[in-house]
Amino acid sequence: MVRKTLLALVAVLFLVSTALYAGTINRGAKTAGGTSFTTGAIIASEMNTDLDTIYTVINGNLDNANINAAAAVVVSKLDQTCCLLDADIVGDYSNNAAEQDNTVDPGTSGAAGNTLPTNLEKELENLRFKLHQLGIGTSSGAIASGAETNTTSTWIDGPYRPGNLIYNGGFDVLDDLTTSADGDGWTRVLTPTTLGASALTESEGQGDGNGLQVVDTGAALAGVQQTLDGLRADAKYLLTGMVYDTTGTCRLLTSGADTNELTLTSDDSSAWQRLSGTFETDSTPADVIIQLLAVAQSDDCIFNNIGVFEINTDPVAPGGKVHCYDSITTSTLNHYSGSADTDAGITCTVTPPGPGYMITVRGKLIAENETASSEGFEGDLRQACAATTTVDLSIEGGHTPTGNVLSDMAELEFFYVNDSPTAGQACTYTLRGRPDSANAWSRNDHDGDVNGTATTWIDVIMEPVG
Repeated sequence: MVRKTLLALVAVLFLVSTALYAGTINRGAKTAGGTSFTTGAIIASEMNTDLDTIYTVINGNLDNANINAAAAVVVSKLDQTCCLLDADIVGDYSNNAAEQDNTVDPGTSGAAGNTLPTNLEKELENLRFKLHQLGIGTSSGAIASGAETNTTSTWIDGPYRPGNLIYNGGFDVLDDLTTSADGDGWTRVLTPTTLGASALTESEGQGDGNGLQVVDTGAALAGVQQTLDGLRADAKYLLTGMVYDTTGTCRLLTSGADTNELTLTSDDSSAWQRLSGTFETDSTPADVIIQLLAVAQSDDCIFNNIGVFEINTDPVAPGGKVHCYDSITTSTLNHYSGSADTDAGITCTVTPPGPGYMITVRGKLIAENETASSEGFEGDLRQACAATTTVDLSIEGGHTPTGNVLSDMAELEFFYVNDSPTAGQACTYTLRGRPDSANAWSRNDHDGDVNGTATTWIDVIMEPVG
């Protein structure tokens, strides 16, 4: 009897442990043999063992294996507030940049190492990281490069700073740039076989106007370049442009940047394509050179819409048009005397806040001859930036006055364009006049012979270009 009791106790302990740690439960062994009761052999302890096992599992130990896959329990019978999603995961999962970034270079087209989310946690990681990157930008390489097609998406760390820093990046002005001369905002790299305007048509998708055609000489990497000075410290810039490789390959190249210097090369597809990339400056930025090059001998390239834009995460306010106007109506007797240069008494000063600006200057100087002899009057427009130079000279011919009459008047007009002023450097513009002999001339109309009010004036406009 003792032996039977010990066997029954062992069976109970086995069944309880099985119910606690296994997904399904089994009936205990019976004294009469097997796991089922037989007629006339129902022992209370064995009955209790089966019932206790069932109660133990039902009272808090049911698991997924105990529920039939076909049960199809409806959602309304589940506690949706506690258990569909872990509150800790939903509430504060991936709440820092390290947890959010589970990719090598998110946002970059085709970047190696991007991992697709396989569960809710990873989905939250990717979503939070993308939102973070869209908001302030994080990746220096987050820009798609190469051929522009309908399936290519471009990721750019924002926000943009408006204004193209490249002068004449659309090449709609190409009067002076030739294979043997620099001009129109660009300088030559080596001596290309061909360097000049290439007419565009709307059917090409580039609009009307010109592109810049470059054919390499055979020395390799011939073309044009432009230097950007006065860039902001610790800032990120986007270089972008359209190229057409008629023959061979074309390249956009940068030098002088602190990091991410670019070498962007077309794919020799004989079609328009966009090349884009980002570079960064350091705490004391050097000048950055932008080059447009045909890569090898006889390579034939057309460039259009070249642009450099600041995309720093903390951009300064964009600069706009600055207008300075100064004039004088005072008539001063013998203001210009002898053959000395004398300031007309008006001035304008402007300071470009960054690269990509143009300064346009217009002016008029009015003077009156106070002698009865025939003599001339000269005037010039002076520009003082790093140094003072005569930038526009007007010379009035001699007069043969008869008394103080209208023919005694000299009206000199000035026009000048500074298409590449140095960023951060103030430029001051003034007018000067001088007689061509020892006699004297008055400022404006001293005798009142001119109808209306005689006015000597200067007008300076500084505005971003591109």
